[in-house]
Amino acid sequence: MLVAADRPTGAGFDVLLIAHVASVMVGFGAILASGVQAGRGLRVKDGVPVPVALVRYYRPGPALAGRVVYLVPLLGVGLLADSRGVFGVEDLWVVLGIMCWVVAVGVAEGVLWPAERQIKRRFLARAELVMTPALRRQCRSVCLSSGLVVAIALVAIVMMVWQP
Repeated sequence: MLVAADRPTGAGFDVLLIAHVASVMVGFGAILASGVQAGRGLRVKDGVPVPVALVRYYRPGPALAGRVVYLVPLLGVGLLADSRGVFGVEDLWVVLGIMCWVVAVGVAEGVLWPAERQIKRRFLARAELVMTPALRRQCRSVCLSSGLVVAIALVAIVMMVWQP
């Protein structure tokens, strides 16, 4: 375990750390919000109009807030470099954190964001403003994959704080 004297210090390190934590909160927070919204959609019965708030949430356009997760490893590398050798890629918690990030982003890119795009297309076309089995499947995909991504992110966060 590192003692306080071994910890990296300095304004640059602090700014990188704040940006790193903020990118985790914004990126994974947006992913969580999408899952919560999709969960709201799952409560709508087939044939019943989808709430306007849900249609508004899944308005057309890219999910940019969720893509902030791509800053997480970039800022993490900056933190490693600015730690002046105190932390490194050989540290177990760094390797496990990177692995968690890769899996989480893989699930987001492979399942969550494609399902979000399908929901957005359905709402944009105004073809499905009522709940249908196809829309329900997309909402379920977003809801479940969001939960998985956030759970993986929480494991990574615990490792980053605990630093085993």
